[in-house]
Amino acid sequence: MREKRKWLCGCGKYAPPGRKYINGHNRRGKKQKSQVKKSLSKKRFAYLKKQEDESKPHRLKFPSRKRGELLGDFKVRKFLFFCSKYLRHVHGAFAGQPVILMKWQLKIIKKVLGTLNDDGTRQYRRIILHVARKNGKSFLSSTMLLYFLAELSFEDGAMEIISVALSKIQSQGTIFKTCRMLVEHSKELSQLIRIRRVPASLENRLNGGIYEPLSSDGKLQLGRNISLAVIDECHGLPSSELYDSLSTSQGLRKEPLLISVSTAGDSRGSFYYNEIYLRAKDIEKNPDLDLSTAPFIFEVDEGLDWRDPQNFPLANPALDQPDGEQGFRPAKELHHALEEALKTESASAFQQYYLNRFAAHGSHTFVPLDHWDRCAREIDLTGTEQRRVVAGLDFSSTTDLTALGVIIEPPAGSKVWTAFVFHWLAGLSLPETEKRDRLHYQKFIEQGSLFFDGKEVIDILSVLDVLGRLKKHFPLLTVIGYDPYLKSEITKLDEFFTLIPIPQQFGFMSPALKLLKAKIFNQEIHYKGDLLLRAMIENSRIVEDHAGNIRTDKAKSRSRSDGLVALTIAAAIAIQENFRR
Repeated sequence: MREKRKWLCGCGKYAPPGRKYINGHNRRGKKQKSQVKKSLSKKRFAYLKKQEDESKPHRLKFPSRKRGELLGDFKVRKFLFFCSKYLRHVHGAFAGQPVILMKWQLKIIKKVLGTLNDDGTRQYRRIILHVARKNGKSFLSSTMLLYFLAELSFEDGAMEIISVALSKIQSQGTIFKTCRMLVEHSKELSQLIRIRRVPASLENRLNGGIYEPLSSDGKLQLGRNISLAVIDECHGLPSSELYDSLSTSQGLRKEPLLISVSTAGDSRGSFYYNEIYLRAKDIEKNPDLDLSTAPFIFEVDEGLDWRDPQNFPLANPALDQPDGEQGFRPAKELHHALEEALKTESASAFQQYYLNRFAAHGSHTFVPLDHWDRCAREIDLTGTEQRRVVAGLDFSSTTDLTALGVIIEPPAGSKVWTAFVFHWLAGLSLPETEKRDRLHYQKFIEQGSLFFDGKEVIDILSVLDVLGRLKKHFPLLTVIGYDPYLKSEITKLDEFFTLIPIPQQFGFMSPALKLLKAKIFNQEIHYKGDLLLRAMIENSRIVEDHAGNIRTDKAKSRSRSDGLVALTIAAAIAIQENFRR
């Protein structure tokens, strides 16, 4: 049998029998044009396929856990990788740079994300962040919010995230706006997260997790199952209604988180001060009080000198640090503000906004609160039955509070007055009145200094009942001062007491107010630590006429001041009755 001839291909190899070339080569060992086009089309297809896959929403990539690494440390490292890899600053001098946390922010993240229970879940379910304004607290909240939406939402099905601000404009203009810009400036996040303008929201395209900004003046929809809630400027909440609603809406989630972010407010009678801030201070001293709450309080304590620049970093952790850490708040800004505060006597505003103090000691405040606090005492009424007692009544039948101030004459050889103030509140709904007046009335009711019966009009018989009980202990209580503007409302008191009109005018109020002020500074008046009266002392504003006379001005006061008015009327009666001064 004749052997078939072998052909040597141009590539240097023999073609198989019956073929002249192999693998589509020509005589010189090169591919034919049809084969070149076919090969290029495959590469192009693979490239386009890769581009298409990358343009689709996909889960973010994170480094794996190292051998021997603690789970808490891994979770913290994962969050830090998220910030540096997928986030870029959008404001200020750091715009465009990767997000690298400062020391104080890293401390918070390590504690919140890195402290775990035995089952691997987060220990802390509530964060209370109390820090001065313009230090990046809202930005830190935004990074945590996006991390939950972009990554942790895969571990918590149909995750619901909300942020709450005081108004609708603020809710969409602070945290939500920052989150939206962070997504827009990140290629990976913009593919994963859908931005909706109306209604404003961010949505994870892969698992349906959603983030919505809400306002505190709107009703929280029932049936929500919230995984993460951020309350911005929590000091502005009028009552505990919204805070409690958010807390109870997280019960079905495995690892819920509620973040309260705030600066110091302008009233110590608010819900935030009494229920959140003071509670956070207690937990900070004794963590065993609540193992699920992590407080972070940055402030210049009232025991420290507010004029000393060395104390500024205590309330401003983002301030430029002498140890070389890069902050974004210039120290010269605070030094300039301090100089202006000393020149213009605006110490109250400086302490509140720059040092994060609940301070309201302005030139028109009645007295500084530290002087008033020194007058608080445990009152012993033993042996006071035969002393003279006078009262002042600031009565209001509807929206204002009714207040009854009582002053007990000091014993022989003493100039110290003993004072009590009782308050009555009108209104059908306690939460609505708290929202209106921005005072935490529930706390004062529990303390016993406020009476509330859920009626639109205050009944004078309720006031008469308290006066009757006082009359039993103090038989010499016979004279009551009152505002003659509401004479017709208190006619029932004529049968039991002598009523003396004290108009709320400069000539009548000024001597009593000046005497009260002097006694407070000299600690010659004692009261039983009434928190509502304390809030009214703080909220009251004083106006002065051309002759130097003073009186309270309810229109300029930050909130209710009826307790101080009633105490001033009682002091005016004490002057007329020649109490020892």
